[in-house]
Amino acid sequence: MLTLLGCLGCLLAHSVAGHTEDKYKQFYDTLSNEAKEGSSESILGTTVYIHGDFSSKEEQVFVTSKTKAYIELASQFDKNEPPTYCTNHNDALHLYFVPRETINNRSIMHFLMWSKWDNKNIYRAFDSTYSPAGTATIFVSSTHPRTDIDLTIKHEIYHYWQFRTCRELSEPEAYKFEGFMTK
Repeated sequence: MLTLLGCLGCLLAHSVAGHTEDKYKQFYDTLSNEAKEGSSESILGTTVYIHGDFSSKEEQVFVTSKTKAYIELASQFDKNEPPTYCTNHNDALHLYFVPRETINNRSIMHFLMWSKWDNKNIYRAFDSTYSPAGTATIFVSSTHPRTDIDLTIKHEIYHYWQFRTCRELSEPEAYKFEGFMTK
């Protein structure tokens, strides 16, 4: 069940750490009020906020249902208990469904480490560095075919799961998870 949150709730969640608000400010300025407001759902003890200018209610339900399904599946794929030192990594996940042009605008998304992608254009990103303490953010291109969006959400959710369970982010593991999920 989706519930709408006021814009203030989402922005407060992102302004917990002072430097975060500054890093994300240019990105926030590109969002419509509807995208800033978003919707939320509790999934396995994490509040997941979905933000975007969806072309239809069906598109919003698609993104939300895939996010929920893949978080639940990640818990089945990775049955290892998180290390005992792992705390405060399941407070919130923000997923932004935005045009690829926004994701690849270096002045807007200046906080991403573009060198990780050899400064090439991308259609997805995971950020736990500049998200508020204990939270993570996923950026997904809204201007790709649905099958690509589905696979993108799968992949980035596993990076979130690695963050949530205090594990090193691993591309090979995320790709392995994609295969696990499509069987």
